[in-house]
Amino acid sequence: MSRDDGGAAANHQPLLVLVKITEILDAFSLARPSLTLGEIQQATGFPTSTVQRLVTNMVAQGLLDRAGDQIRIVCHYDNSTGNEAWMRTLEAEGLPPQPFDVHMGEGFLDEMCTGLLGTVDKAALDALGR
Repeated sequence: MSRDDGGAAANHQPLLVLVKITEILDAFSLARPSLTLGEIQQATGFPTSTVQRLVTNMVAQGLLDRAGDQIRIVCHYDNSTGNEAWMRTLEAEGLPPQPFDVHMGEGFLDEMCTGLLGTVDKAALDALGR
């Protein structure tokens, strides 16, 4: 939503926590697919308590996986019949409603991780009275 009257929605900033989550995810790379809390803290410059809190929440939400002190980004692909969005896509494409293998790229799982992050602009919601 855009406003030209100089209101709060016109000057909105992304929620700080989303910026921090993005920076944590950006700390990972193909060269460094697994990091410790300390390495994430060094890469982001965030306080240790912030990194620990956000990583714990990201693990709980399935965005990261933690095995001992090693943390990795996790990607999930659900082409089961229980995934309603997948079933709608199959129907729209005229494809059979059962799972099937999808092959893309060179077959490396690392390249199959695509992020989608939805955000809510509090100032815009406030301007709408919600």
